[in-house]
Amino acid sequence: MAADSPYQVAVDMQRMGVLRSAADAHRRTLQRIDDLLQRLEAYRKAFANEAGLTREQRQHASVQYGICFGVMDAVCQEDSMAKKGLLIPIAEEKLEYMEAFLRNQPRFPPLLLALPDTLIFGHLACLLGTQTIIGSLSSAHPSLHSLAVNPDMHQTVHFDGTELTAPTDRQLATWLPRLSKTTRAVMLCPSLVVDGDDFSHCPQQGWQAGEGALIFPKLKTVIVGGDWTRVACHRSWGLTSVQEVHMGDLERLPLSVFIGDMCASWKRWSPGPHTLTLDSGWTVPWVSAAGILSPSVKKLRGLVINGGSTPTLPLPPDIVSRPQVEELDAIITGRNVTKATIAELHWVRSHWLAPNAAVRCHAADELTFSTAVFAYMSDTMAAYAPSIAALARAATSVSLRLYWKQGSTFPYLFPDSLLLPDSRDDQAVLFERARRLVAIDIVTVMHGVLSHAAHAFPSVATLVLPMSVVRTGESMAWAMDALGNLGNLRVIEFTLGDSEPSFTSSVPQCDGVGPYLHLKGVFSPSVCSLTFEEQTGQAEQIEGLRQRVRQITLEVDLSVDVHGEMWVYCEDVAAACLAAIRSLPHLDRIVLECREMSGEGDEWGKDDKGKEGENPSFIFDLLHTCRILPYGYMQSHGRTFSLALRTLGYEAVELPPLGYDCRVEVRRIGFVDDPMQRKITDYFSPSPSSTE
Repeated sequence: MAADSPYQVAVDMQRMGVLRSAADAHRRTLQRIDDLLQRLEAYRKAFANEAGLTREQRQHASVQYGICFGVMDAVCQEDSMAKKGLLIPIAEEKLEYMEAFLRNQPRFPPLLLALPDTLIFGHLACLLGTQTIIGSLSSAHPSLHSLAVNPDMHQTVHFDGTELTAPTDRQLATWLPRLSKTTRAVMLCPSLVVDGDDFSHCPQQGWQAGEGALIFPKLKTVIVGGDWTRVACHRSWGLTSVQEVHMGDLERLPLSVFIGDMCASWKRWSPGPHTLTLDSGWTVPWVSAAGILSPSVKKLRGLVINGGSTPTLPLPPDIVSRPQVEELDAIITGRNVTKATIAELHWVRSHWLAPNAAVRCHAADELTFSTAVFAYMSDTMAAYAPSIAALARAATSVSLRLYWKQGSTFPYLFPDSLLLPDSRDDQAVLFERARRLVAIDIVTVMHGVLSHAAHAFPSVATLVLPMSVVRTGESMAWAMDALGNLGNLRVIEFTLGDSEPSFTSSVPQCDGVGPYLHLKGVFSPSVCSLTFEEQTGQAEQIEGLRQRVRQITLEVDLSVDVHGEMWVYCEDVAAACLAAIRSLPHLDRIVLECREMSGEGDEWGKDDKGKEGENPSFIFDLLHTCRILPYGYMQSHGRTFSLALRTLGYEAVELPPLGYDCRVEVRRIGFVDDPMQRKITDYFSPSPSSTE
């Protein structure tokens, strides 16, 4: 066998050297992995025996151990030595960090410090922007300290820490100039030193130049809560430019902040903040006790109005020393607007607000405004009108109830200002947020009220009406009145009471487009409903609910009430017809299909003896002769139904009963729905004299 050439020998020797190097590298890698596993186990034992660690330190160490363990697990499962070599330095760096933590760190460093500097400076620094984090972060790691003192990152200062930090002279020399340039401060760390200060340190006359105070010439917004509410009183801080103070949740404040005007210290260093924002719980008595409302405040937000007591302290003798708030955002708590609620808001307007101040009230939950409160305010309606109007705009539901004016024999639902759309903006009662209108306490004399006051309910989507033996006719009249006047009405609910079942009827959208509609209704003590049926065979599309309704059919129960006065129900039926005619401009005809029922549970059309009911002509005569009372008129001013119809261009004719006790058609004068229908004169031949 021929000997190998020198070139082949060299190649083989080089290959053997590479293999030996690879084997050595493999052994070193395995040795490093073994060392790392031993160090990781030692770290776990040391961590388990370290009883001096706090809960936060243990949590942090556990997270770091989990990260390192995950890296080592990936190293052991990786087949590629190259990838193993990339993961090993990461595990070594983590172990060195954890060992240094147990050996040297008295407090746990935040998890953010475990990130590489390239990640902090290359990706996070640009995102931090105008916020600087001060506390345990800045003193624990040089890189974050460098970020903190960056001149371009001092506009917002965010204090966050759990332990007292004692800054060095060098840190103070660096930080004080930065703090003096901040425009917004958020303080979350506990004021440990403040708790031990003596109250005698609180300056009485405010900061004066030359007293060595730390001046914040650019600080405009202060958000403060908890014990930090007191810190301004115990520090010589010159808050010379503060414009907005945000006070924290009242329940989290110690009671001591209300001693010696602690809260007021935040506003005494400057001419005063223009805006005062309050978190939950700040009622009128607490705001007064804290002394945080000064004449400089022009905007007050978050004041709670709950109908409670008002301060009894005397006002300053000069009007200049009183608050003069120009914009108030109040939160109304409770389920109902009561006399006490109105009185409390009126007190705030009289004592804290400037003349013609803007008042915006917001309901904390569902808020019901009952018109019965007008009865309590009849003597002072003019003075309380702005407060009533502000609370009305915050109500989510309105309950209509009667009240009597002094010296009047006629009941009212609303004050006169409600019926005047051109009233002053601060006095016009406008329920702009009310989605529900409850008209349970209504009477016959109230027919047509919505045609006068619909502008006060622009957002009402649900109308609640009663149904009973003595109230069904009124509900029918109100329903017809509401269809044409409440633009956002979607549901009409008929109810027997709180614990009884109710009937709901859906209303098409007011601005919907479609064919003509036939409105069908049933009104009885046990059933009330409204349905809208589209008329077929029509290609034309009409816009608007009021324009689409051309025909109405009402099945009416004319039950006799406890006094046996059927004319009461005839008045309700007549009022419903007039309301429909006024509300629906293109209405051609209304068909009334009337029955009688002497008692609940009896069959319609028969009395107690099983005989046929009233003579149909009698019912028809009652409809013609009953008097209609528009809203605001006494009974003597009413007019007969027949005259009211003729004034509007309509007439009432009797139709064949077809199984009902009486059928009446209210139609336009001259309107003939059936082309085959003829007048009685059509059956006679004209006389010779008439043709000449």
